[in-house]
Amino acid sequence: MLQRFVFPLVAALLLAGAAQADKHDDDLDAMDREMQVWVERIDEHADDANDALNQAWGDAQEAWGAAQEAGDETWEATKDGYDDAMERLGNAWEALTE
Repeated sequence: MLQRFVFPLVAALLLAGAAQADKHDDDLDAMDREMQVWVERIDEHADDANDALNQAWGDAQEAWGAAQEAGDETWEATKDGYDDAMERLGNAWEALTE
């Protein structure tokens, strides 16, 4: 008796799964076609995009170099100020403990 209900149910589920898999295949094919259109569009503009990317990269490298130079100068000024403050602290401590 259980076989009368289980086998038809399993068969129906398998058929429904197969139909869903076919729909997913169709969806994937449509997505693949859409991506191919975008790839073709990108290829058309790849040279311009590559030039823009190279320019942006060069600008970023220049900005990074300028930031490093400014950072080095800022670090030296900060370190000098720290060293001066520590020396004054040391002198004040010595004056207090004498």
